[in-house]
Amino acid sequence: HAACLSRVLYLVEGGDGMKKQTLVLLWSIVILLLVGGCCGVYIYKKSNEEKNSRGVEVFACMPADIISYTVSGGGSDDSYEIKRDGEGWAFTDDGGAVVDNEKAESLINAASRITALKKISESELKRFKTESGTAEKTFSVKLKNGAEYRTEFLGTHKESCAFRINAADGIYTMNISLRDILTPTKEQLSVVAVFGDIGKIVSFEYSSPGEEDIEIKCETEEEVKVGENAEKKADEKSAMLHYTMIKPYKRAVDAEKFGQLIAVNIPNIKVARFIDSPSKNMKSYGLDESSRSTLTVGAVTKGAADMTEATLYIGKNSGGLVYAQKKGENNVFTVNSAQLDFLGTEPFYLVRADFVSMGAEEIETVTVKTGGENFELSYSGGKYLLNGAEIPAPGFEEIIADIEKISISGEAPKDIENTADIQVEVKGADGKREKTSLAAAGQNSYAVFENGNENAEFTVDRAALDAAVEKLRALSR
Repeated sequence: HAACLSRVLYLVEGGDGMKKQTLVLLWSIVILLLVGGCCGVYIYKKSNEEKNSRGVEVFACMPADIISYTVSGGGSDDSYEIKRDGEGWAFTDDGGAVVDNEKAESLINAASRITALKKISESELKRFKTESGTAEKTFSVKLKNGAEYRTEFLGTHKESCAFRINAADGIYTMNISLRDILTPTKEQLSVVAVFGDIGKIVSFEYSSPGEEDIEIKCETEEEVKVGENAEKKADEKSAMLHYTMIKPYKRAVDAEKFGQLIAVNIPNIKVARFIDSPSKNMKSYGLDESSRSTLTVGAVTKGAADMTEATLYIGKNSGGLVYAQKKGENNVFTVNSAQLDFLGTEPFYLVRADFVSMGAEEIETVTVKTGGENFELSYSGGKYLLNGAEIPAPGFEEIIADIEKISISGEAPKDIENTADIQVEVKGADGKREKTSLAAAGQNSYAVFENGNENAEFTVDRAALDAAVEKLRALSR
């Protein structure tokens, strides 16, 4: 620039006849060049500073070096610490919560390498606000070498939040979504059983659009759920509890099958992930009233004097995770779809399969009527009788055993008429009675009309029942 100026002065002083206006114009050009050059230098320097302040790695370590992780603040009592415990993680308090190790490892991986959006100044920090009366969250990591790093969040502005690691370091920003990942609540980090410590199940209801409703209740529910010793009663009667299916059939439930196929799976329904800031539009999750499935479980929990019910709404499946929500709660979360597979159990496989519910030792009298023939098997005064005449004990026991072995084999045809081709009545020593009317349903089955029911729900094997009747005929001769 100095060289240019000297050249201009030389020309002017050389008597070339330049006018004063030309001199002014030249000076203007010189000034513009100087100002432009200075601005260019400033912009270049500022650009480099901003470039260097973005994507700054502010903390890095090996995930395996982190031995402790603590979250605190946030205006709540949800402060906690997790520590390595063998191959997994454990909460340091004695609250009973269990760390979900998969979630913990994901958290530790995220915390082991923190990259900021950019570095900001103290004056820029003024834009970042904290919620009124709420302390921002902090988290700390402790390493194997004894070092501890504390990250403090300083407020939010639009989609980012300000933070610093240890008080002496600079101030940086990160996305709010990353902050939420690094400061989960204790509940979000725990293995959360949807139904909690459910205790003994005494009722089960499940409905799903387009499918048959299932409803099962414990026959001794009133005895189980009432009184100060309800849980003790439930434990004492654990082998005696009887369940009845109300829908879609009206029949006793096989307690062992109910336990293995249904009851054992309910406590295993666990939250996979809570949805952050869920939409109020439940239809987007398949949780609106017309789309969702509903699971309601009644149980006697430990120490409770009454039965409690809890309802889970089940929404759509998204990549193996199913949206869900507890009735009366706002949280939306996901559940692993495999944990809900048991809800597809066919009701038929839950009911008791035996044709006669009483055991052989309980039966006192069996009466069979068919085609004008009447047969009455009984045990009285130490004698085995058929139509009042004494018969050999083995013959009596064989027929009773055959009847006891007969089981339901399928569902009865709808609207089948009760032609009463065979009628069976069984009386127990305790006065219990079971009456069954059977109508031919094709060549291989009888439809079963139980205890005066106008509709048949199941069938039994025709050949097995016919064989028992033939043995009665043979004994009566």
